[in-house]
Amino acid sequence: MELRHLRYFVAVAEELNITRAAKRLHTSQPSLGQQVKQLEEFVGTPLLERNKRHVHLTAGGRAFLREARDILQRVDHAIEKTIRASNAKTGELSIGVSPPAEVRVIPKILPLMEERLPNLTLMLHSLSTEDQIAALRKYTIDVGFVRGPIDEQDLTSEEVLREKIVVVLPAKHRLAKVKRIKFRMLDDLPCVTFSRGSAVPLRNIVGSLYKQSRLRVRSVQEADSVLGYLNMVAAGLGYGLLPEYVKWILPRNVISRPLDYHPLPTISLAMVYRTNDKLPSLQAFKEVFHQCFPFRPEMKPIPRF
Repeated sequence: MELRHLRYFVAVAEELNITRAAKRLHTSQPSLGQQVKQLEEFVGTPLLERNKRHVHLTAGGRAFLREARDILQRVDHAIEKTIRASNAKTGELSIGVSPPAEVRVIPKILPLMEERLPNLTLMLHSLSTEDQIAALRKYTIDVGFVRGPIDEQDLTSEEVLREKIVVVLPAKHRLAKVKRIKFRMLDDLPCVTFSRGSAVPLRNIVGSLYKQSRLRVRSVQEADSVLGYLNMVAAGLGYGLLPEYVKWILPRNVISRPLDYHPLPTISLAMVYRTNDKLPSLQAFKEVFHQCFPFRPEMKPIPRF
């Protein structure tokens, strides 16, 4: 079965007349009849009832007509998207985003994209770092924003920004009035941590910080997402250590305080894409993106804790 069989059948089903359908398709009536017969043989059941005067759809033909129309519409849509994708200023660009990108990157880049590339549709997908890496390799997304650093031979990453690690506290916590919290003040206090396998880059940085400082950690609860983490802090279970972007999404009864520590721990946010990807819309996006976040290859390595 080929697409022409579907197009021929749809024409006959809509016209219910072989002569008119053949004229619409710019083909001969015998050829059209033969194509429809081949389709019926492939499907395994009659799709049309026909005599010298009339053509009618069978019950199977009605069901097949709906599916055939849907297939043809999707093919036409795919062709349209393909043509648009060849133009850097039109089409779609699929972007993987994480919470820090949703808070600190996307709100900044969207207005400029709307101004410079108004006909390029950005499709945003909230995904973890691991899922974004997999999606890039499957061509499900075209660019992602993940926790760095990323060291993959087939992918290129650019550091977008570094975030300080801050202390988040219940508003009624005894340290809430302290303007800058020294790390030793947190010794053996109830705290919230991330569960194993969740927020791996952040979990590693915070874990190394605890180990290096020999701070006693009294984890009273584990979370597998930033939102769940903040809700536990809001419930008064204990303090937490999170990237500074959370200052923009804190629950009403949670506060953040700078961490008084040297060197100050930071965590990286990187833009990542396929190294050899020549997609025109991706190149156009990167040009506009770098106007908001200039490429800085000279940035110093992230301190290890």
